[in-house]
Amino acid sequence: MAPVLDQRGHREPDARSGDGDRDAGENKGAASGAPDWSARAALATFVVYLVVAFFVLLLHFGEGHWFAGDEWGFLVGRSLSDPIGLLTPQNQHWSTVPIVIYQVLYALFGLDSYLPYMGVTIALHLTLVALLRVVMRRAGVGPWVATLVASIFVLFGTGEQNILLGVQISMVASMVFGLVQLVLADHDGAWNRRDWFGLAAGALAIMSSSIGIPMVVIVGIAVLIRRGWRAAALQTIPLGTLYVVWYVSQRGVLSQSPTGSADVAGIAGWVGTASVAVLDGLTPHPAVAALLVVIFVGGLALAWLPFDRDRFRRTAAGPAALLVGSLVLTVVIAFQRLALIAFAGPDIPRSSRYIAMATALALPALGVATDAVVRRWRWSAPLVAVVLLAGIPANIEAFSNAELFSTAEFQQSQRQFVLAVAASPLLREVPRDVRPDPLVYGPDLVTVGAVIDAVDQGKLQPATDVERAVRDKAEMRLRMSQSGFEAPLATASDCTTYREPLVFEPARGERFVLDGGATLSLGRDDGKYGTPIAYGSATAGNVITAQFDGMRIRVTPPGGQQTFIWCEPL
Repeated sequence: MAPVLDQRGHREPDARSGDGDRDAGENKGAASGAPDWSARAALATFVVYLVVAFFVLLLHFGEGHWFAGDEWGFLVGRSLSDPIGLLTPQNQHWSTVPIVIYQVLYALFGLDSYLPYMGVTIALHLTLVALLRVVMRRAGVGPWVATLVASIFVLFGTGEQNILLGVQISMVASMVFGLVQLVLADHDGAWNRRDWFGLAAGALAIMSSSIGIPMVVIVGIAVLIRRGWRAAALQTIPLGTLYVVWYVSQRGVLSQSPTGSADVAGIAGWVGTASVAVLDGLTPHPAVAALLVVIFVGGLALAWLPFDRDRFRRTAAGPAALLVGSLVLTVVIAFQRLALIAFAGPDIPRSSRYIAMATALALPALGVATDAVVRRWRWSAPLVAVVLLAGIPANIEAFSNAELFSTAEFQQSQRQFVLAVAASPLLREVPRDVRPDPLVYGPDLVTVGAVIDAVDQGKLQPATDVERAVRDKAEMRLRMSQSGFEAPLATASDCTTYREPLVFEPARGERFVLDGGATLSLGRDDGKYGTPIAYGSATAGNVITAQFDGMRIRVTPPGGQQTFIWCEPL
């Protein structure tokens, strides 16, 4: 049967074969007006850049990093043979996919090297970059423009948490699988094998983190634009149902307290701050940022306003849905995290992981806008390239200006502490459920039992060459553990405010309440005391338990304070 031509002489898509995809950018050389050799050269350049960037990120910027934060939740108390543990949420997220990946890596590499774990996150980040370029090419963006715009996100130090922190495998995986679903579902014609694969990718997205839900919404918007409500419903409703089933099954584990805030003004302020942060991440130079806004807004007007409904449907669905999704994701995060501003500060909306996600979702639209400007005014290409590339030096520098828990120095201090705990002769003399250091966000997930199991299985090699202060901290933390929460005792006589050091000899099993912070040090045989170790945190618990007899403990005010409050044994 001869192909059907529209009034402009273009072939109409064949609903049975899905040939309409080619008109949306699969024939990339023709769609962009670039010769095949040029498109191939752009692709080859991009691939080489990604390969080089992988090793630069892993071996240079990732040097010294180690396990931190919720990353321990993928390792401790989980097992590939325990389906319940694989489905149990991690920090309120459905995290089956990252848990499985971490359990496989743990079985293969143990805890002695962090490179395999970080390598997976970096690989996912670069896969995300590649998929963003695919979306641009399918929208008709030229090969070199798509390469340029996608490349600025490769060494995006502003979003370094989503590149170098292993725990962010969850959110990055959700975005990767969500984009895979978007690309597979972005076609004309009837439901076919691509859609089934897309649904599978969407399921993996929601099984990686809660970010999978906004990604499914984005896919729904794109498919609604491209193929109508029936196809959109088929791509989203089964996934929404799957998530609801999981959520209901885990309701006893998930937090029952509301975490969201309906403060419209606060959410608007969060969105405004985050939007400025995205722009700052792309370029810190105000004049260049102004030019970038002009290119973005003006370019999208040039690209999309002339489109009729059919052409917009077939070329703009992906970038437009992702752009809307960037705003939706920011609003959702603001709703969930707005309360954090009260005690974490007003810069929370500028957190690295949030800015990375919002920027990634907006990049395809930036690619469309840039391509439209360059096509309209060829002479502007060098200027546009300078505007896009101007932020790369600052982003490279941003890798060395990471937030505290993201720095290699902080993570190495945690590594030394865990290795010192593993080497301590006291390790097997305390209960397995003791958490050696609940003060730090993350190691509170690490129990004595988990350390013992890792050592016994050959997954962790204890270290004896750590600094004396670190060994003292490990010994003190094992002798006087901190956990749980108890209200200060009822009467004033039960708690005393001390200005001078308190020295006492607790019996094994005695429990005390620390109302605020203090430092504890262990008495030695020569009458002196070891390194003072800080106790007390808003999230660490306030119950101090003596794990041994025959100790002499001195309690003093924490650094910078004149007093501490110590309550009698429970």
